[in-house]
Amino acid sequence: MDPKGADELIESLLDKLHLTRLLEIRSLFGQLMDKSLWFTHRPAIQNVSGQPSIALPVHVTDAGLPLGIQAVGRPGDEQDAFVARRADGEDFRVTDAAGAAQGAGLIRQISSS
Repeated sequence: MDPKGADELIESLLDKLHLTRLLEIRSLFGQLMDKSLWFTHRPAIQNVSGQPSIALPVHVTDAGLPLGIQAVGRPGDEQDAFVARRADGEDFRVTDAAGAAQGAGLIRQISSS
C-alpha cells in the first residue's frame, strides 16, 4: 500500500472511532522533531529519532585534532549500539558512567597500539 493510501486508511479509521484528535498529536510530534533536529549534533539526531548512536574518540592527530567514529544501533536497541570489539577480540558493554569511562579508555588503548 502506498503511503498516501495508508494515511487515508488511518484517517478514516480514526474518524469512525471518533479519535481524530490523535492526528493533532502526530502533527505536534512532527513539529517537535523538526525543531529539535535543527539544533542537535549528529549523534543526537539519531537519538531523538529513537535510533541510538554514540560518538567515540579514537585518535588525536599530530596537530592535536580529535578524530572519532559514530556508532549507530538499530532503532530502539540501545544495548547493541554500545558494544565494541577490542583488539584482543573481547567485547565490552557500556551500561553506566563507569562503563563508559572504561570504554573510552579501551578505545584509546586500541587506537594507540
